[in-house]
Amino acid sequence: MAQTLAVPSTSCAESYASGMKRSPFVFAFLVACQNQNASPTPTPTSNPPPTPSMTAPVASSVASAAPSITPPIASASSAAPVAVTTTTTPSFPVLVGHVQGNHYIVDSSAPTCTHDADCALVARVTAQDGFHVNKEYPYKLAMNAAPGVTFLAPGAISSRTTGDFKEDGELAGKMTVRFRAAAGAHPLSGTFKISVCNASSCLMEQSTIAATITAK
Repeated sequence: MAQTLAVPSTSCAESYASGMKRSPFVFAFLVACQNQNASPTPTPTSNPPPTPSMTAPVASSVASAAPSITPPIASASSAAPVAVTTTTTPSFPVLVGHVQGNHYIVDSSAPTCTHDADCALVARVTAQDGFHVNKEYPYKLAMNAAPGVTFLAPGAISSRTTGDFKEDGELAGKMTVRFRAAAGAHPLSGTFKISVCNASSCLMEQSTIAATITAK
């Protein structure tokens, strides 16, 4: 089969004409010559894809996009109600002391006194749990010294003997402590000797009482 070859240049054509007459090896040389003279195929070039911008969004644009929220202003009608405390002045006598004893209680009270005038503190003993006051016992209430206060009982000891203790039925009795006081508040205290009895025995006890009196 006859082959047709493109002759790229004069020098290769001349060699081709003479080569065909000589040998197949010369023919191979001519093919190489043709490839040498052919125009090289251009290598395609490509530009790298653009790099995406990673710049963070501007804070001001983000802030402007957020909605503005304004807290509601509480009206005066929605305010919590103000608690009002009412103080009630107790009536005479004013309870100023309480003692829980062994089968009895003692409550001490006194009014507001006038300064340098006779006044009194009352200590009331009440028997409990089936007991009653001992009608034979010499109840005594020895008061401790208090600045600005003068006790009227001898030795500041109020007792049954001085007429300051009186029974009030089977279950109770009261001791009256008479005194005078300068103007102002005065804390008073003393030792109350007490006896209560039941059907089988009598108990002899003592309790410390404390109260604050006011003289105007």
